[in-house]
Amino acid sequence: MATQRSQIIAAVVTALDATGKPGGLSVIRRTSKSAETEDLPRLIVSRVREQTLKAFPNQLRSPLSDRHLTVRLDMWVEDADPEEALEPLLAWATAAMLADPAWGNLAMDTTEDSTDWEISEQDASLGHAWMDFTIRYPTKTADQEQKQ
Repeated sequence: MATQRSQIIAAVVTALDATGKPGGLSVIRRTSKSAETEDLPRLIVSRVREQTLKAFPNQLRSPLSDRHLTVRLDMWVEDADPEEALEPLLAWATAAMLADPAWGNLAMDTTEDSTDWEISEQDASLGHAWMDFTIRYPTKTADQEQKQ
């Protein structure tokens, strides 16, 4: 059985790769392959970190964990004005990520945390922005495959 985390990431990729995504956009899971300009626009979904808290903090041993998974969406574009080319992708990604904050009952909630931009100094037409979202979900403390 897959962990809750893996199921959530699969749901995120499926939702972002669905009908309604911006034209020509490739949505993939994190990869070590660098993006070539002919592969753009591209959105890469990756896990950044996970904070784990006791679901019952006043108990010595909590049977449940409250997990906070940070998911990063890396968006790459090539355009004469890359910051403006990123704007519709950022707006669409936010709407897609928050359309079902519970990810079909895999999670409890999803929140948008931050957006960062980077424009390449070597190639001013290459733009990169990344958004971080926190997806909160519970599991058994000793078994990440057991949804709670």
